[in-house]
This record gives sequence, structure tokens and C-alpha cells, in this order.
Amino acid sequence: GPKSPDGKTPDKNETTNGKKTNGKKTNGKKTNGKKTNGKKTNGKKTPTTDEPEKTPTTPQNHDSFRMVGERFADEGSLVQPNAKLLSLIDIRTVVAVIYATEKDYIDLKVGQVATARTYVYKNRHFTGHVVRIAPLVKESSRLARIELEFPNPDLALKPGMFVRIEVNLETADNSTLIPRSALVRHQEKDGVFSVDPNTRTVKFIPIKIGIQEGGMVQVLSPALSGQVVTMGYHLLRDGAQVTVAGRKKRTGTNKRNGKSSNGSRD
Repeated sequence: GPKSPDGKTPDKNETTNGKKTNGKKTNGKKTNGKKTNGKKTNGKKTPTTDEPEKTPTTPQNHDSFRMVGERFADEGSLVQPNAKLLSLIDIRTVVAVIYATEKDYIDLKVGQVATARTYVYKNRHFTGHVVRIAPLVKESSRLARIELEFPNPDLALKPGMFVRIEVNLETADNSTLIPRSALVRHQEKDGVFSVDPNTRTVKFIPIKIGIQEGGMVQVLSPALSGQVVTMGYHLLRDGAQVTVAGRKKRTGTNKRNGKSSNGSRD
């Protein structure tokens, strides 16, 4: 080992030339001066297995959903500054515009579910909702503008198409319904001719109607039961006797294999 000038070997805890020689320091400087435990090399941080690498992402280009709806200039044409060259459309969601009368306007609300049907796709319907309601009714037409949005992921609906819109204004459960054809306007009142099953006579019953959808009408009051007249009620009066149309049975003889058997045929 190293010796001091007097020829003695220094103790391990002693120093030589004022510098520690126990393997931790040499010449008073830290060996390499840098950590080498896999986290730092030459003073720079190196990636470790504990930290996942980041993968760069590509921003989505929303312009890829746009299409040229109309072109206003041809290639090579001379155009003026600020002139329109083309129009871009995005029809992933389409807006349908309807005009409602005063009677329906007061029942419309933003968010109500609507169904659209077209003359092209007869067996298909599109579901949307009300998004905007005009705050006024136009004086010239007495109609209010209503806007509805419909998702169009397959781009089946095109701008300019005609659609038939049905808006769900109200839902009623456990209601009494009658055919629209049974509704009669008699003596300035809406009602039906009810048939007495015992006497086969009719009686006019005024009713209060509710929701009307398709060929059915909701009866709010009074409670109805039994049969009502749906055809030929124009000349009826209270107490008139009617004949209820039904199927007649015919009795005949069927011969099979030389044997006869009585049977009935509708």
C-alpha cells in the first residue's frame, strides 16, 4: 500500500496528502462525477422501463367529411376579389324546416322527439328532435318556423328533399280510442252514435276528444263501451234502429267418398 514519507503505512481511516483513499474519493474528486445507475449517463437522463414512451398522434381532419355542394366558377375562369368559388356541405346531420299553425305551435317544445319519412325511402323512418322554435308567428302566413335536426350517418338524406314530419307532442296511457270514421259532428258537438246491444237502437253521445294519431282518436270523456257506428251515420237520429253488419253462415252438404256430411261455411 501507499507509504507516508516516514516509511509507515497509513491507517485506513487516515488520509494521504489531505485526500481520502478509502475507495470513495480519489484526488478529492467524485469518480466520473456522474451517476451510473441507469437513470443518468453523462449528466443526461435516459429512458427507463418504468416510464412508457409516448406515441405521437395525428390530429383528425374534420374537413374530410365535407363535400362540394355547388361550384360557382369553372377552372381557369377570371374571378373578382371576394367572389364565391364553391360551397362546402357537411350532411352528417341535416336540418328540416317545418311551419306550424297557431294550434300546434303552443304545444311544441325544444327537445321533443320527431320522426321523418320521405317519398324515396318508403319503408324507412329517421328519428330526430326539435332544436329551434321561432319566437313569433308570421303575420302574412300565420305560421311559425320550426327547425329539427336528424342524424344522417349514412348520408341517405340529401339537402332539398321533401320529408313528412311527425312530432310526438303528448303521450297517453290506458286511453279509450275510437276510429276517426266514427267521429260525428252533430248539433255543433263532436260525438259518436253508440249502439244499444239489446234494442239495436242508436244514441248520440257528445265526447271530448284528445290526441289524434293516424286513424284513431282518443276519447277523454265520458267513458265509452260497446259498439259505435262508423259508416252510414249521416241520416241517423237518436232512437233510430240499425242493423249490425256481420258474417252470415251457410249450411251445405259436402260429399266425400260417397258419404254426406253437414257442415257450415262462413
